[in-house]
Amino acid sequence: MSRTVHVAGLAEGTIAEGLAAIQARHPELDIGSYPYYRPGGNGIALVAKGTDAARAEAAVAAITSLIRELGKDPVSGEPEA
Repeated sequence: MSRTVHVAGLAEGTIAEGLAAIQARHPELDIGSYPYYRPGGNGIALVAKGTDAARAEAAVAAITSLIRELGKDPVSGEPEA
């Protein structure tokens, strides 16, 4: 089970520390960040993957909060091509 959120205009390095803290709170999940480069703008897709959907949702909720604290608007799902 995986959940994804993405955000435009945010660099991976900006969220690295916060993302590491979320990973530490959710060791049962694989949490990753993947930069994307699109004609409409660059950003990162953040994925929480594991066997428990509720835990993946909780991690994505924490990631969403982190993104909002940085002044950006996260979008649920994969970035459009």
